[in-house]
Parts: sequence; C-alpha cells; structure tokens
Amino acid sequence: MYANAEWDQNVTVIQRAFAKGVVAEPYFNYDFARTYPHSQLMPLATAVQVAENASRHPTFLVATAEARCREEAAKRVRTVAKIAEEEGWFRH
Repeated sequence: MYANAEWDQNVTVIQRAFAKGVVAEPYFNYDFARTYPHSQLMPLATAVQVAENASRHPTFLVATAEARCREEAAKRVRTVAKIAEEEGWFRH
C-alpha cells in the first residue's frame, strides 16, 4: 500500500508527463483497473485534487479519483427512511 506522500509524488510525475504529451500504453487503463482496487488505496485528498483538475490528468487516474470520491460519498449517505424515522415524519 502506498503512503500519501508516494501517491502525491506519483500523481505529480504522471501529471507532468501527461502535460508533455506522454500517453500510456494502449489499454493500460483496463490493466490498471483490473489489477486491484486502486481507488481504495488513493488518499481522499489526492482523489479530490485529481478530480478537480481532471483535464490535467490521464483518464485512468481521473477514473480512479472519481471512484474514490464516490466511495467516500457513499459512506456518508443516509437513506430517506432513516431520516424520516429520525425526524418523526410519520408519527401518529
């Protein structure tokens, strides 16, 4: 597992290469996605940075960042039924 600093360093290198026109091997994004769930390893702060600057990063990295942000958002979702129960919407 990568430490936050390693993720930040790797993302910076990828971003610089992408800005200079370096692209990944054909189908790299599919191999990247299949190897293991990178989104679970990417720090949330890194994911937010990449997602907010999506045009500066290759699609495989943006997709990973978006998946990480979705995972975090899903943890915080409260169902309507739970809210209704807590707020007593249907008390008689």
